[in-house]
Amino acid sequence: KVLVENGAPINTVGTDNKTAMDIWNEFKDRNDPRQMRIMIDLLRQYEARTGKAQSFLNQSLLRAVQKADLKTYKELLQRGARLNFGENALIQAFNSKDMKFFRTVLKEATNKDINNPVVRPFLNYVVQNNQIKGIQEFLKAKGDICFQDEAGETLLTKAVRDGHVEMAGALASLGVDMDLKDNQGLRPIDWALKQNMGEMFVVLLNAECTKKGHLNIQEPVTKAIEEGYDNIIEYLLKAEAPLVENEDASLLLSALKPFEEDALVV
Repeated sequence: KVLVENGAPINTVGTDNKTAMDIWNEFKDRNDPRQMRIMIDLLRQYEARTGKAQSFLNQSLLRAVQKADLKTYKELLQRGARLNFGENALIQAFNSKDMKFFRTVLKEATNKDINNPVVRPFLNYVVQNNQIKGIQEFLKAKGDICFQDEAGETLLTKAVRDGHVEMAGALASLGVDMDLKDNQGLRPIDWALKQNMGEMFVVLLNAECTKKGHLNIQEPVTKAIEEGYDNIIEYLLKAEAPLVENEDASLLLSALKPFEEDALVV
């Protein structure tokens, strides 16, 4: 304390390639409230003199997120620390598996605006990693999952393009508009068709039939049959409810009989 009050720097790297702040963060008792207050007060003094302490507070807050340490997290917030969401703080909070802690960080991240764009890297992450729980938690917080990014892509478009069948089915059933086109003019169903993704194609059609949306079922199914997308045709042959119970779809599926007969011959 005397050293800091008399001008000693706390961000100088020592022979072990660590700063005083790094060492403090490794103390086994660093979460002791009294020690926390003393250290933060010292950082405030350092901030007043140099304007550099804020980054150390923020680093400590990120470490609290990584460890799902709610007590330290709240203490640091009260004393002015702010998360740098470029550090994927939301992702790390989610990966802690402590959903109560994650919800606290989510509230802070969005500054009470759940649809603040800072959440989008997190949403992209859970889609890419097939973490449906992340989408469910976001929806519980009244979040909107139907936005389009600068490329015109929805979360559903990303899930389809990356081949995440379970995630795509969940997003479609949760209300993401399947008729929205990206900047290439493609809908999610078009991506499934383009990549000959049979299971994905049928999952999207089933989701549309279930929620009675406005996606034109006839167009993609007809194209798949006429252009001979073999993997899609294979899954259409095995289609079950609700697709086979859809009036428009059942008429189209009757056009698959020649393919079914060929399969029997083989």
